[in-house]
Amino acid sequence: MIGFFNISIAREEWTEGVGHRAYLVTGFFIIAFILIYITIVYLVNRKLNFRLTDLMAEMSAFAKGEVLRETETNEDEIGKLKQQFYSMRSQIAQANEAIEQQQKDKEYMIATLSHDLKTPLTSIRAYAEALEKEKGLTREEYQSYNRVITEKATFMKEMLDDLLTYTLLQSPSYELDFVVVDGEEFFEMLLSDYERVCEQNNLALHTSVHVSGQYEIHPNQMMRVVDNLVSNAIHHTSKEGNIWLGAFSSKEDIPTWIFPSVPVETFDTENHMYMCIQNEGEEIPEDEMKHVFDPLFQVDKARSTKADHGTGLGLSITKQIIEKHGGDVRMYSEKEYGVCIVCRLPKL
Repeated sequence: MIGFFNISIAREEWTEGVGHRAYLVTGFFIIAFILIYITIVYLVNRKLNFRLTDLMAEMSAFAKGEVLRETETNEDEIGKLKQQFYSMRSQIAQANEAIEQQQKDKEYMIATLSHDLKTPLTSIRAYAEALEKEKGLTREEYQSYNRVITEKATFMKEMLDDLLTYTLLQSPSYELDFVVVDGEEFFEMLLSDYERVCEQNNLALHTSVHVSGQYEIHPNQMMRVVDNLVSNAIHHTSKEGNIWLGAFSSKEDIPTWIFPSVPVETFDTENHMYMCIQNEGEEIPEDEMKHVFDPLFQVDKARSTKADHGTGLGLSITKQIIEKHGGDVRMYSEKEYGVCIVCRLPKL
């Protein structure tokens, strides 16, 4: 044994030091937790709450009809949500514009047709009163008055029929009842029987039909299409002029009389058949060509000539009927030639 050592430990000082360090560590952790919490809250508000609040404010402003400027969006979930809102807002705005335009078109159509109906109605009333009051009418005068009344009544009926057809075709729920027809037989029948009306108007008619295959057709509506187009061609062709009717389903059968302005090289005869109604006449200006299928649009703006021709709905009805058949219709016009309308229908 070397010896004894007497070691004394200051327990109170050690305990006090440990307690002091415990307070320091606890305070440090509390401060660190507060800082972390504040940082998380700030980041969450910046990434979520602030952006969601701004989006809600934009939605509320849009609901009130205020004009908003689109702000920058990110590629995260909220950014995509904002993009969807902008897309939805754009679609709603376009739909509202379309509805507003349709309402204006309807108001214009009602005003125009009311004016057009008023003229023949006034004539009918005047001639009917003349038949009732004037006792000394000759047989020829009586027949003439009666013929005028009949013609004006027929014109009014055609206007109302066109208006009813146009309204039905505008309805998304209106569907045509199609039947499967043989192309050669149906289009041969469809384009026939116009010789007499052309002869009455001192016009030469040329018909060419070479169609094969089967097609889904609504016969009555297709007859309305051809009647509208032939009537339009007769109206815009001078006396002793020419009108051509053609239908074909292969490139080999494309008529040689089609005007040079018609791009026959683009015809897809493998999947479609084509029906052409062509007439000699004046060229349609390019700026008016864009509107020829609009309802009530007339290339000749004179109101006096319109009453003798139709309602101005014929080409618009034609376009809608062809589109409901799954096809389309186009118009081509060339100076010193005339006008050619091409209807395309899909093959079965």
